[in-house]
Amino acid sequence: MSELSLPIYQYDVLLERLRSDPDGDVRQHVLDLTHEPGREAMEKGWALSTLLPNIIRHEMYELLLLLLRRGATVGGQAVKLAAGRPSTATYYLDTLFAHGWDINHALASSFALHNPSLTGWLLEMRADPNASCDTEYTPLSIAVRQEPLETIQFLLEHAKDSESGHLVYCATEREPESESIRIIRFLHQHWKPIDDMFWQDKRSFRNRGRILRGTPLHNACELYNFETVLALLELGADIDGACVRDNVGVGPSPREVIETKLRELSASREDAVGRGAASWQIADRKRTAWYAPALERALLKPRMARIPKQHQQRDEAADTAVRT
Repeated sequence: MSELSLPIYQYDVLLERLRSDPDGDVRQHVLDLTHEPGREAMEKGWALSTLLPNIIRHEMYELLLLLLRRGATVGGQAVKLAAGRPSTATYYLDTLFAHGWDINHALASSFALHNPSLTGWLLEMRADPNASCDTEYTPLSIAVRQEPLETIQFLLEHAKDSESGHLVYCATEREPESESIRIIRFLHQHWKPIDDMFWQDKRSFRNRGRILRGTPLHNACELYNFETVLALLELGADIDGACVRDNVGVGPSPREVIETKLRELSASREDAVGRGAASWQIADRKRTAWYAPALERALLKPRMARIPKQHQQRDEAADTAVRT
């Protein structure tokens, strides 16, 4: 739902009306101040909560408090703006918390990860770094993707039993690659699963289980991040772990992705230029060529016997389909 914005001077008018008419219809007061016909505004289906972000943006604390007391619910955008206040973040967030904001709802506490002191305050308020949204992201996994190592370490101290949020996968998407590897090694030292895939919990699997997904190693291969590939293999990542759909292995595995990229080297740089290849395609081939010897050595690792397991997965999936 989009924000409902009033001209700045109208917020003062609204505040005075709420002060003078404590039992009045708040929505009607707001409609009276809009420049749209009442019916058109009502048809937009807005709620009092859509007023809160702009009220926080303009630091109208008394008006915020009145609306919360009159039934306005707290949404994610209001929390995000409150967390971004330079010096009054905890003041506003404490108010939102007191009026029904669930500190663990969706990714609420990840709004504050850029601010160490605010992150600490949220943790003191019992925010959970493992609180998951419907795509299984958590504040901790968001931190792994984009925040400094110190923030990740701080969150891990409050989430030592975390196995959700596909942390190593998120680390493969960091830039630069050297930082990605540094975070992966750090997570490995804290016993985080090296082959963890997306959408393994019941809620996210129900909504997205049919989407093809792979391991962190597979993702690094697809991104041509071969330094990361070699680091993951060193840490024990499964080179034969196939992509899955509905928890059935359907391929390709990291081994197959590497083999495909090595075959692409059969086209020389000159041929690629002659065919009008884009500069990024040429760069990817040069990168593959640089790491080719190490990748070829990695391929010498014996294939794991996965065919029986895949047959078993398909049988289990078929049995489930019959039962349902």
